[in-house]
Amino acid sequence: MNPLTVLRTSGTRPSRLRSTGLHSARLRELAGALAAVAGLSLPSSALSAAGAVLVVDDFAGPGVDFTSIQAAVNASGPTDTILVRTGNYTGFVVNAKTATIVADSANVQVQGVVEVTNIAAGQKVVLHGLRITSTFGTALELTTCAGPVWIEDCAIDSSGLPVFQINDGVRLTGAAAAVISACSIVSSGDGTGGIGGGNGLLAQNSNLHLYDTTIVGGAVIGGVPGSPGLSMINGFTFASGCQFFGGDGGAGTLQGTFQICTDGGAGGPGISLTTVSSSPPATLVLLDTDSSGGNGGAPGGPACVSGSNGPSISTDGTSVVTDLGLNLAARHYTITSPVRSGETGLLEFTATPGELAWAIFSVDTAPLYFPAFTGSLGPAAPLIFVFAGQVPAGGTLALPVNISLPAGVPYALAYEQGLFFSLEDEFVLGTPRAGWVLAAGL
Repeated sequence: MNPLTVLRTSGTRPSRLRSTGLHSARLRELAGALAAVAGLSLPSSALSAAGAVLVVDDFAGPGVDFTSIQAAVNASGPTDTILVRTGNYTGFVVNAKTATIVADSANVQVQGVVEVTNIAAGQKVVLHGLRITSTFGTALELTTCAGPVWIEDCAIDSSGLPVFQINDGVRLTGAAAAVISACSIVSSGDGTGGIGGGNGLLAQNSNLHLYDTTIVGGAVIGGVPGSPGLSMINGFTFASGCQFFGGDGGAGTLQGTFQICTDGGAGGPGISLTTVSSSPPATLVLLDTDSSGGNGGAPGGPACVSGSNGPSISTDGTSVVTDLGLNLAARHYTITSPVRSGETGLLEFTATPGELAWAIFSVDTAPLYFPAFTGSLGPAAPLIFVFAGQVPAGGTLALPVNISLPAGVPYALAYEQGLFFSLEDEFVLGTPRAGWVLAAGL
């Protein structure tokens, strides 16, 4: 018998909760947690309110609206979706507006810097499926973003020449609510820059929600210490199912006529936390997340020593780290996106066999850390909870879905997330996802 069933949310509380052995006070607490985020049911106008789909292709032709992402961003309205077809594109800037950008394949290559800046509280930005590579400077930079920024299924690599400019993979400064889901982020450098790559991800005074993401700090040369995988300066980060790797320290050198050696550089920490004086402490919450320091660099000669390996986590004594423990496993939710109207997609819920699974849907996002559900909630109220079933013995519950759009509706976008329940761990949130259904002719 299911320990807890939520059939639907409508109004301000779940329509039915059923207990089979949970303490009544705990059940009331769980019901209150659901009611706090449930809001109203999904608006019936969600599909008809959708805007246009702007198609970007690097070759002009029938059905193509723009040949650059920047031109599409400039022309887009707040309810439009920018659909980017396979091709090679230059970097772009989203400045002070809502923009929703989704790759139509796994081969959308963006060469150059992507900047998201001055996003107001009533605006939001979504980047989905892009492969971003910068050969000079940070590959993706978020600056002064009061509104949410959602980054999903992106591969981001800052691989330039860092003697001229430090190459963080991703840099957040003043991002109030950023989701990074199912991404890989690397600051690789090119191995000749003298000071090497930068942070894998640098978050300054930002609130960051990380799921199923791998982040690698820059490796260096010349006896210089490696860079952190994740570097936090103030702010808050929740990380579930992630991996952080510090960059390797640079090898020592032999210098001058007398070939004087230098020591190898220390490996970078997997995670570095710093709290600036008079600010709230940098706070990190980890769930089923691994962090490894980089290897120390080799000595430049027999008279010198190797650099020390980097620590998994480096803190300044003021910052706060809470590890929910490797015994509490991350839960995962994956979807097929984008799909065309009438096509069959797949929702997959991965967790411990026997757990109950729900899919949460919303037409908006306002990410926040939600301890009652052991995670960060990506979709925003009003929410709809759909009971998916019980996770089978193999550990993955797979549900085919087929959605047909009404005539004249070019797309529908839902912000989604898996929610899981077991008596042992109670509620745990899975990976947040953005799901598009596009009109069949696009």
